Amino acid sequence: MHSVSLLMLALIGPAQSLFLPREGNPAAFAAVGHPLTLDARGLELKHARMLLPGTAPPEGARREGSFRVVGNGEEKTFPVYRAVRWNLDDMEVRVTGLPDGRVEIQFLLPPGVPPERAFLTLDGATFASTPEGYAVVADGDTLLRMSAFRAFQGLEEKTLTVRVSPDRMTFAVPDYDPARPLVIDPITAMITGTDTVEVNDVKVARDSNSVYAAGRVVNHTNGSFSVNPAVFGSTNSAACIPGCRDAFVTHLSADMSVHLQTVILTSPFNDVALDLAVESSFVAVAGWTDHSSAFSVNRTVWGTTGGQDAFVVVMDSALSQVLHTFIVATPDSDQFRAVGFDEFAHVYAGGFTRDGANVPVSTAPHIYGTLGGRDAFAVSLSMDPAPTLMASAVLGGRATSNEEIEDLVKEPQGGMLYLTGQTTADSGFAGGPFTPGWGYSGPLGGYDAFFAGLSQDFTSLFTWVEGTAADEYSRRVLPNPGWSRLFFAGYTADGAAFAALQAYVHGPAPTSFGASFVMMTYPSLTPVDRAILTGASGNGATGLVVMGDRVALGGKVYDPQTFAPSRQIYGTLGGPDVYVSVLDTSLTVHHGTAVLASSGYDQANGLDLTPLGFVLGGYAGGPVNFAENPPTYFYGPGNTGRQGFVALIPGSEVAVAEGRRNTPAGLRIQVSGRRVRLITARAGYLALEAMDLAGRTRLLRVMGFVPAGVHNVTLGLPRGLYVLRVRSGDRVEGRKVLIP
Repeated sequence: MHSVSLLMLALIGPAQSLFLPREGNPAAFAAVGHPLTLDARGLELKHARMLLPGTAPPEGARREGSFRVVGNGEEKTFPVYRAVRWNLDDMEVRVTGLPDGRVEIQFLLPPGVPPERAFLTLDGATFASTPEGYAVVADGDTLLRMSAFRAFQGLEEKTLTVRVSPDRMTFAVPDYDPARPLVIDPITAMITGTDTVEVNDVKVARDSNSVYAAGRVVNHTNGSFSVNPAVFGSTNSAACIPGCRDAFVTHLSADMSVHLQTVILTSPFNDVALDLAVESSFVAVAGWTDHSSAFSVNRTVWGTTGGQDAFVVVMDSALSQVLHTFIVATPDSDQFRAVGFDEFAHVYAGGFTRDGANVPVSTAPHIYGTLGGRDAFAVSLSMDPAPTLMASAVLGGRATSNEEIEDLVKEPQGGMLYLTGQTTADSGFAGGPFTPGWGYSGPLGGYDAFFAGLSQDFTSLFTWVEGTAADEYSRRVLPNPGWSRLFFAGYTADGAAFAALQAYVHGPAPTSFGASFVMMTYPSLTPVDRAILTGASGNGATGLVVMGDRVALGGKVYDPQTFAPSRQIYGTLGGPDVYVSVLDTSLTVHHGTAVLASSGYDQANGLDLTPLGFVLGGYAGGPVNFAENPPTYFYGPGNTGRQGFVALIPGSEVAVAEGRRNTPAGLRIQVSGRRVRLITARAGYLALEAMDLAGRTRLLRVMGFVPAGVHNVTLGLPRGLYVLRVRSGDRVEGRKVLIP
């Protein structure tokens, strides 16, 4: 094997000074300020800053940079994963700030430099071994704890021995290579307030570099929710009794380690955000407000306000300003439960109204079926050149039936607007079975799931209704990447009757308990295949992701120990718990299920996909023990009541075996010519090796400790066939590549 570098990793907490050898160059960092103190979040600096002297110039780092400073009621968090590097004698030293306030120190030793050259010292303190790891002690007090020391040589992990004396810590690396199993845990962020917070939808930015979450917060005041929220609209009225709700949208980094922005959309009374849409430049939030004349800013109102009024708020992608607020109202209650963009940034929204005869538009709304009760309604909106309500449609049933749109998706290039939801009108929905393009399956009754295609100008409609004698609710609709198929996901109250409609069953034999369903149809809405996920008790799908060869469902499950063929459970079971399951696109193969649980009532309401893995949004009834450990990141002061969560399950799929942790590490390798794109789900050690077919190492790139994300490598190799091996954390993957 060609020459390699040895990388030693040491995870520690923030220190008064960084531990560098006394010999050689002066210390690259010097910290000034108060000593370390212990608070609820661990050991952190008090009013300290780290200074970089000119004798140790950094590579791409600011001259002065603290990673986290907390003290005396003040907190300042700088961008995380800021790495500073410098050369110290015959090695390179790198320091990286982590999101939770820790510091990662790395020594990179070139060939021929023994590991003993890397050691740590600290002025005015001593080192000590403890049962929990290693400690830095001064005047009898523990200032700092250190743990998780690792050593790697290229792609191989080496056994590391740590030796501690009072004045220094040194390291030895014997020459053998033990194997270690992969352990991957969900990364979770909590969005908290002093009372109930619920996330109702999550969406990933188009560039995959961030995540948005929207929902509601109860009893909001500016100082009790999230992190420094921007407030658009009027503050809550004194007449708004406890339980008053405000809509919110939060913007996080892709790995959820950085809170970017939170916006409160408010009026003097109740406001709730139910759905999100993300375009390259815009973010749209849909829901309802009790007081539309004072809700948000930049309002345009169509119709007569009264009761709940349906809204769509469009903001820039940074959530720095409200570009426009669309409010569509009737004298009775109206809600938008779904929102989406087309390729021209036109906005489409759907929900329900209790006054379908008075849904406004510049021309008469298009009405399908008999109005009465709740009626489903959809609108198309434009921001250019002025806010415009372009069209509306009402999908009724019978005079006393209920219809609700839960989700929608717009086909590109002037295609159909596909809608899904539920109706109690059975054969009376949208004009009945004698209407062209109307079809159904099963013995309709109670709530039945509907799927509808509406032309771009809302002048033509075709529908399909799916039911049993019990209730069915359809929550999500998405196409496959080529738009040759559509997938619908939801819930059936009678799994046995639904399975009789020729559905594949994943889990125990279906019973009358509830089950999650997913359906595949052609764009004509003729069903092709169905599948249900079953357990010994009820469950339901509220989230959907469609990939080229996989379909993922997210939702809640009441009995995860019996749910689906195989599953991995994270956390403390209690009440319903959150799940995400993956099937192939034929719906015949179950690839795996993961369950995120707490001791309270847990619910997932949204699901999306990033290069780092699945993103789930919802709420947890026991946030301090949700998903096995207290969540990694908390954004807000509260930790009581029901709290909204956004959770990342690393990896592009969920594939688990009963009783084992074998969820994929989330490493993805993409090769194009000489360019290699490495996508990692977690921060950690990363290295790449290219070998020829004779087993000789022709290229080695050691990137060291890197944040989760995308990392690019160029292979400067002659033409030929090579074996590429990549280590990301505890995982090593290999594949053959052809250099043209």
